[in-house]
Amino acid sequence: MSALRHRIGRTAHQFLSLVGQRNYKPFFVLSRSRSGSNLLVDFLNSHHGIYCESERFAKLGDTPAQARLDEVYGREPFYIRAKGFKIFYYHPLDRKDTSLWQLLINNHAIAVIHLKRRNLLRSLVSRQIAERQQIWATSTGGEPILAVDKRVTLDVRKTIQDLSRTRHWEKLAERQFRQHEILTLYYEDLVKHTDNSWRQVTRFLGVPYKHPQTTLRKQNPESLRELIRNYDEIQLAFRGTEWEAMLEE
Repeated sequence: MSALRHRIGRTAHQFLSLVGQRNYKPFFVLSRSRSGSNLLVDFLNSHHGIYCESERFAKLGDTPAQARLDEVYGREPFYIRAKGFKIFYYHPLDRKDTSLWQLLINNHAIAVIHLKRRNLLRSLVSRQIAERQQIWATSTGGEPILAVDKRVTLDVRKTIQDLSRTRHWEKLAERQFRQHEILTLYYEDLVKHTDNSWRQVTRFLGVPYKHPQTTLRKQNPESLRELIRNYDEIQLAFRGTEWEAMLEE
């Protein structure tokens, strides 16, 4: 949360929303799990003029998709210049209908930040570790988990299927939202070239640059060889394929 919203407080923010405005840039962050979306949302919410909700569309229950969108893009305090949320390619998890996605695709006024990760194998390994540990984000100062306690065994066939599925989702999203204002952002650049990447985001959202803040710490900095028990098996299976470069860290 930005320093301004922290000082104002949640209750005051909600009150100011009641008498607020909709003259902000609507957007959403489109990605898959373990691709840096928590970090990006943390960055976004550290800016006084941006408010990004988390996974409001992970599950809809009995709420119509349009009603949930109306809630998200409701009135906001005077200082909010860009408002959005994050959503994964496969949301909502509790519905098979595509009404939500049709609403998003048809509304060309909504900008899209398409967050990808070049090394998708890292995403899969990170997700398996997070599912086993039930730890989805780690703040600075927290006790790190030893690599030996995080090691996972990957099913070769399933891993290749998951990598291919994610690539399909990425390409599908690019086609579906080609008429939208869209910014493609890579997790690796957000981490290694933070200033340049963040300047792209603030320009895209039409807010002044302000250095981003986060309390999050990278959870799995170890090499893939340290994290994957059957690394040699994966390396052999990837040889000569488009996935081989992901092992060359």
